[in-house]
Formats: sequence, structure tokens, C-alpha cells
Amino acid sequence: MDKEARTRIFDESSALGLLVKLSVPTVITTMIMLVYNLADIFFIGQTHDGLQVTAVSLCSPVFSLLSGVGMLFGNGGCIRCSTLLGERKFEDVRRVSAFCVWGSVVTGVILSVGMLLFRDGLMQLLGASADTWEHTRGYLTVMLLGVPLMLFTQAMSSLLRADGEVRSPMYGNIIGSVTNIALDPVFILWFHWGVQGAAFATVIANAINCMWLVGILRRKRDVFSADPRLITTKWSFTGAVLLLGVPMMVSTLLSSFSGVLTNRFLGGADDLLIAANGVSSKLRMIVTMLVMGICMGVQPAISYFHGAKNHEKLRGIIRVTAVTTTVIGFILSIVFYVFRDGVIAAFIDDSSVVAYGSQMILGTMISGPVQGIYQLCTSYLQATGSVGLSTLLATARQAVHIPLLVAGNIWFGFIGVVYSSSIATFICVGLGIWLCALHAKRIRRNENINLSN
Repeated sequence: MDKEARTRIFDESSALGLLVKLSVPTVITTMIMLVYNLADIFFIGQTHDGLQVTAVSLCSPVFSLLSGVGMLFGNGGCIRCSTLLGERKFEDVRRVSAFCVWGSVVTGVILSVGMLLFRDGLMQLLGASADTWEHTRGYLTVMLLGVPLMLFTQAMSSLLRADGEVRSPMYGNIIGSVTNIALDPVFILWFHWGVQGAAFATVIANAINCMWLVGILRRKRDVFSADPRLITTKWSFTGAVLLLGVPMMVSTLLSSFSGVLTNRFLGGADDLLIAANGVSSKLRMIVTMLVMGICMGVQPAISYFHGAKNHEKLRGIIRVTAVTTTVIGFILSIVFYVFRDGVIAAFIDDSSVVAYGSQMILGTMISGPVQGIYQLCTSYLQATGSVGLSTLLATARQAVHIPLLVAGNIWFGFIGVVYSSSIATFICVGLGIWLCALHAKRIRRNENINLSN
């Protein structure tokens, strides 16, 4: 396929057609990733040991943060490469991709070594108690060994979407996820490795996905490259990529911090509250990752139309995405609330966990219908190069949530902790719509000035 042909998907498809072509594979990928995350909780729950579920929930903020670091290279690289493709700067795309490949690997090695050296201090920060210490240590140790693999898969799965060909990365995620799901019952239940078994299954799955992604890079070497000789310190190839990826990383960093706070507040009352929160947060994650997958899927199109200055198609893809994510978020939130007891019990059949989780569902799901609007606002600002505003919006979500979380815990206890996240989401949706309107107005003004000159 020649380089011009790789851009035809953007030029010749309708807004709805692009949404389907770009988002469906991305949504499938994110859903499969979520399924194997759910599989970990499900099979660990079959041990009927709530403390092992608690251990996985305690470690969740760490790997959320690491995922964000991977997206620093992946999301930033995807946006930059899509814009360069729209400008027909094909050789620059190769330089950007080489930086993203090696940046993710080297950063992964540094983080893996550093976190293993300070593992016990990290566990104390996460809130591991004497009852959960050994489970948490075992799970964390194995997972940290696989951090370079994790960052590479996160980065490449996003970067390789830049030219609109999203199916090949999706297949790698499917293969890795199916492997993870197949190994979970073997390692957790048959070998009796418990949470360590879940960690081994995840690391092996990431290794398989890595091999698949390396193969895609080789096949797509007419557009992308992993040649370290192409890496340059020039701002447009390195700094711009990192800045474009900063909003996602900042958001996940603060999200990880709020996750640690939530676990510490809940664990102060009962470790099983953390287990219940782990299950209910997975249900919320289904909504969040689904709408995020849609928004990430259309992000290359937003970048492309922005680079090509095709505002009519840009507005069309934004409208279709906004309606789609709102409808999906509403339907899923209603379903999870109505069937909350049965869904929670399917993961871990413990009466205390089910009782706690049932109380959490309404607080976590009430903002489901607007999750997609928030994700779309962030994606639009990132994809159109507004690093400052996108970072502000990504930061604001947790900057609002953390004070609400602390205040809610002080004033209302358990209920305040549970509802703080949804309240923060509603506030930031309003902020996001306002910031996007300001940015779009500024783009039009700048283009009018350029035309008049």
C-alpha cells in the first residue's frame, strides 16, 4: 500500500463510517483488555479469599499509572503521526515512531528496576495491611518484572493506529488477552499460585502481544520505523510527542493517586471494602473503557482533519461520537445498576463484598452517560494540538476529585468516598465543553488571520 493510499480512509469515508471503521477495532481491543482484567478478578474470586482480591485492587493504581506512561508515547505519537500524515510529511512519521518505540522500552526498564528496588515502601504507600502484605508483594513483584513489555504494548497499540489501519494491533491484543484468560485458571486454581498466577498470566500475555506488534512494525516499515538511528532531539520529533501525551499521563498519575487514597480510606474500615470497590470499579471501567475506546478510535481522524483543515468533516465526526458515547453510557449504567447484586456475586460470592458493592454501584454509575463527553473533549483538545488546555482538562478531573474525596470522607464517610468521583465527572464535563468551544473559536480566528495575510 502506497503512502497516499493510507490516508484514503479519512478522505473518502463519512463521519459515521469513520466512527465504525476506526472505533470498532479499538473498542474491541479495549474490551478484550478489560475482559482479561475482569478474568483476573473472577478467577481469584473463585479462591473464595477476599484478601487476594483486595491485593489486586491495592496494586491497581500502580499499573494504571504505568499504563499512562505507555500512553505518553503511544497517544502522543499517534496524534503527532496522524497530523504529519495529514500534512504528507511521511519521513517525519518514521522519526517520530522510532522515538516512541525506544522511548517506551527504555522508560519501562528504568521504572521496573526502580520500583522493584523500593517495592516495600511502595506497598506501604498503597495501604497494604499485615493481612494483605504477602499477597500484595507476590502480585506486585511479578507484574513489575513485566513493565517494559507492558509499556511497549501500550505505546505501540496506540501508535500503530495513526494511519487508520487499526485491525492488526487489535489482533495482537486479542491473542494476548485470550492467552491471559486461558492461563488464569491454570495458574490461579490448578497450580494454586493465587494472585501470583494472575500476574504471571498477564506478563506472558504481554510478551506474546509484543512479538505480534514487532511483526506489524516490520510490515509497516514504509510508514513507521523502529530504527534507533532515526531518533533526533529536534523538538517536533520528541518534545512535541511527549507534550501531546502529557494529558493522558497526568490524568492517570492523578487517577492513581486518588485510587490509593480511596483504598486507604476504605481499608481503614474493612479490607473487604477494598475488594468490593475493586469489583464495582471494574464495572465502572467497562463504561469508561468502552467510551474511551470510541474516542481513541476517532482521534486519528480528528488529528487528520485538523491537519488538513477540513472543518466540516471534523464537526461531523465529533457530533456522531458524542451521541454514540452518551447512548452507550446510559444503557450500560442502567443495566449494571438493575442487576448489581448478581453481577458482583459472579466475581466473588461473599455476602459482605456483595453488600458493600451494591451500595457503591449507584455512586459509581450515575455519571456513566456523560463519561463519553468528557473523554471526547479531552481527545479533541489533544488531537488538535492544544497541549495546555488538554492538560488542564485531564488534570482538572482528578484535581477536582481528590479534594472531593478527602472532604467526602471527612464529612460523609463511606457515602462521600463513593459519590466523589461521579460529582467530579459532572463538574469536568461542563469545563470540558467550555474549553473545547474556546479552542475551536481560537482555531477559526487564527485561520481567518492567516487567510487575510
